[in-house]
Amino acid sequence: MKKVALIIPMLLALAVAGGAQPLGLTDQPAVPDGVVEEGEYSWSESFQTITLHLSRTDTRLFAAVEAKAEGWVGIGFGSNRMTGAHIFIGFVRGSRVEIQQHRGSGHSHRELQDTVELDYALREQGGVTVMELSVPVEAFIAPGQERLEMIIACGKGDRTRVYHSYRRGVIVDL
Repeated sequence: MKKVALIIPMLLALAVAGGAQPLGLTDQPAVPDGVVEEGEYSWSESFQTITLHLSRTDTRLFAAVEAKAEGWVGIGFGSNRMTGAHIFIGFVRGSRVEIQQHRGSGHSHRELQDTVELDYALREQGGVTVMELSVPVEAFIAPGQERLEMIIACGKGDRTRVYHSYRRGVIVDL
């Protein structure tokens, strides 16, 4: 019984950590164009309906969220819960692409006035919505920081105020 009591917390810790490999530095920047290419990102992990891709250079943090959803997708940095996360949430409606930056608070979020510089692309095709973005690394990774906490989510509907159909907290070792 003691072995089971020790193994379960260890398995839970591994599940929350996201992937086994750390998010190290790379010289090759990803291209936020709405298409995730093979080998474009140095870290990837699939969760139920979302695949998260990450990479970073010494100056930029790159992320891609691929969701099996025709609606909005989002990624938040700074917390593996909504509270305190700096959230990027976007959708494609026809030929219109929209992305907003929000701050999570409890079970809600509000649009930010003090946004982070951002390069991004969104694409929806064949029931999959992809958001790729690039932000300054120092906006979310401090010198000496050992882990990057994030939240990923997706939902039905092309609005930023539609409840998520899937969400997941992710912690990645740096």
